[in-house]
Amino acid sequence: MVLLYVPMACLLVVAFKWLIIGRFRAGEYPLWGFYYYRFWAVKKLVEAAPTQLLSATPFLALFYRLLGANIGKGVYLGSNRLMCFDLLTLGDGASIAREACLLGYRVERDRLIIGPTHVGRDGYVGLRAIMEGNTSLGDGSELDDLSVLPAGRQVPGGEGWLGSPAQRVRAVGPAPIRPAAPGPGYLLAQLAAIALMLLVPTVASLPILGLLYESIERFTPESSLLTLIPLSALYVLLLMGTLAGTKRLVAGRQANGTIPLYSLAYVRHWVADAVLAQSLTLLRSLYATIYTPYWLRMLGANIGHRAEVSTLNHISAEHLTVGPGSFLADSVSVGAPRVQHGLVSILPTLVGPRTFVGNGAVLAGGTVLGTNNLIGALSSAPTTTPPDNTSWVGSPAFLLPNRPVSQSFAPELTFAPPARLVWARSLIELLKIVLPITFTFVTFAVLYHYCHWHLQHYPFWSSVGVGTAAFVGLIFGFSILTALLKWILIGRYRPSEKPLWSSFVWRNELVNSLCESYVYPFWEAPLLGTPFATWFFQLMGSHFGRSVYMDTTEITEFDLAWVADHAVLNNGSTIQTHLFEDRVMKMSNLRIGRYATVGTSSVVLYDSVIGPGATLKSLSLLMKGEQLPAGTRWQGIPSAFISGGH
Repeated sequence: MVLLYVPMACLLVVAFKWLIIGRFRAGEYPLWGFYYYRFWAVKKLVEAAPTQLLSATPFLALFYRLLGANIGKGVYLGSNRLMCFDLLTLGDGASIAREACLLGYRVERDRLIIGPTHVGRDGYVGLRAIMEGNTSLGDGSELDDLSVLPAGRQVPGGEGWLGSPAQRVRAVGPAPIRPAAPGPGYLLAQLAAIALMLLVPTVASLPILGLLYESIERFTPESSLLTLIPLSALYVLLLMGTLAGTKRLVAGRQANGTIPLYSLAYVRHWVADAVLAQSLTLLRSLYATIYTPYWLRMLGANIGHRAEVSTLNHISAEHLTVGPGSFLADSVSVGAPRVQHGLVSILPTLVGPRTFVGNGAVLAGGTVLGTNNLIGALSSAPTTTPPDNTSWVGSPAFLLPNRPVSQSFAPELTFAPPARLVWARSLIELLKIVLPITFTFVTFAVLYHYCHWHLQHYPFWSSVGVGTAAFVGLIFGFSILTALLKWILIGRYRPSEKPLWSSFVWRNELVNSLCESYVYPFWEAPLLGTPFATWFFQLMGSHFGRSVYMDTTEITEFDLAWVADHAVLNNGSTIQTHLFEDRVMKMSNLRIGRYATVGTSSVVLYDSVIGPGATLKSLSLLMKGEQLPAGTRWQGIPSAFISGGH
């Protein structure tokens, strides 16, 4: 039954897509209108499909073809950030890297704007690159990592473009002979690998379910709920062991170099990456803790003493070396393989001692960073090894001179904590890891017990209705409890600086863990893109005006975010009210004005202001302390002025 989940879920999504919206059509549509809600319903269904398990396999292309996309032969899809399928064309041999974004839509000033996206034969869209709607990438052309092709732009064939907004940087030679189509042996091996990764969490949870059943049999159902905290901790250990064992036994040790895409060697590489992807989904609360380095070492990474690793988007564990005292912040992507022309290139990545890699940064495979370097938020690393003690920002990266360094806290609170602080953090972060999983287990345990009892006394459809209401009620209750814990543990966030080794930081991470691992998946994700998406954030202390379009959960210090009426926060945008440079958490306010727009995957840093009607376009970085005047348009990493009109 577990193995049928993926095909059945995908086929249901395909059926509902054609019933609800038929074909996506280019144009502009009123936000909150009838067409928008049909679009929203399909988008939610596609996001709920198990595309992560199909990512970087030929079966994802098959799913998207069924949804209406025009996808040629031998196309590699490493990303599932695709939408508006009937307007999407991917030519033969095209390659779409991990986290590349070809959504085909954006929201601005209460309008949903949809346009076609075309990638030509052998075209390449890089890691976390964005093609907006009404764009075209010519045959054999390349849009490099962390680059954006703005709406209305076309790249001629045989050119390489880079940056935000992307510009021509080189000519691209003709593609080598395209590899043959995947053979039956490879396809069977890939199917087996997908089935294996689907079974791993099930296998890890079976002992927990057995122990819970025994507890219910021996004690009352209510008292057995008390066992769920130790059972949650046991589940974490079992899942870690199962994932690490799967990686070791099936994937083995992954060597550097180049391998064919349609090969058994690639299937083993895919399993290694899938193990990490599963851990980022199922064990998200484990990341950004004192235990993260131990987990990554289990997967083969070389992590130095007192290195800090947060919630990564991707990491090639066995090809990563992180020096002592380094810090990898949230949403960093490190060492992703480059897949192009049927070949997978895997290169080692080295992060030197005491180096800081900022939120949303991208380190391509083969990157080497020295000692005490800084790579800024939403930035790429320099193409050559940078000198020690230098800071870099942008895509492409440029030197950032005279960066102020925080020296307001003693080393005991930043790089060299005493044993008492290590033990205190260890205990608090055990709770951070276990509590969200306990919330999840309690939700499903209570739901199962209640529905089982209800089915014995009432008709089936009555039980379905009551069970659904109970499920929503449990999620709502734990979301309220999360908000209550925030106000008890933190109170109101205020502009301040806190060292890494302080209880405030650990309490803050505990609250964020409950949000990211429980509230957002169960409560907030289904509401994104609706007028109700802001409710939970308002409960946590954020200020949101009326009719705000919100398609992101990337807000952490809630009270410091102020968003006015009719503002737009597009897919994956980040409202960054803190940074962790020099192991000091620096927090402050930011304001987004009425009818202002934050583009797809853009980052707004604290102490900044986006004026009324101003637009920060896709994949842009608004630096600390900057202000965008009303009605202006900006783009870039960091952002630069484009125009003064709307």
